[in-house]
Amino acid sequence: MMRIKRLHATFGATILACVLTPNLAPAMQTASPPPLVDAFAETCRRGFPDLQIVRQSALAAGWVEASPETVASEAQGTAPLSLFRKGPWTLFLTGPGPDGSSQSCRVAGTVEGDLPIGQLASAASLALGVGQAQFSRSSGAELARWRSDPSTLVQASVSRGPRSASLQVRVNR
Repeated sequence: MMRIKRLHATFGATILACVLTPNLAPAMQTASPPPLVDAFAETCRRGFPDLQIVRQSALAAGWVEASPETVASEAQGTAPLSLFRKGPWTLFLTGPGPDGSSQSCRVAGTVEGDLPIGQLASAASLALGVGQAQFSRSSGAELARWRSDPSTLVQASVSRGPRSASLQVRVNR
């Protein structure tokens, strides 16, 4: 319980100052945050890793719950998956498997136009107070990753085909 409170205090804290790389700072000053960051802020950011608090925050913010599903994972057994929808966004809540190994909160959806990973990463860094991201590419997607502590990973991704973006926080125990 103490670990959850510490994570909530770290992850749900007010915006902290962060260091932006020089090439990302001008983009952040001239562009408003992507709607994905707002969707993430009203869901995953409110109470994670407590998925019940995230669920309540999502419902209060107008997200509509879809039929619950169960996702089987060979490595972790069965982990519950809750789906919520609001506009172009889908919220995925994945609870810990039987061994309590990991859980995640992810907002994803299609995006119109060009959303550079640098702009998304810059907005997410500011909103989450997680500092500079590490950038990479994987399977046609551009990724930005942050570690807020050794077990918590935050990841943003932008894919060009189809044009989609996501922002996720995951705890591995």
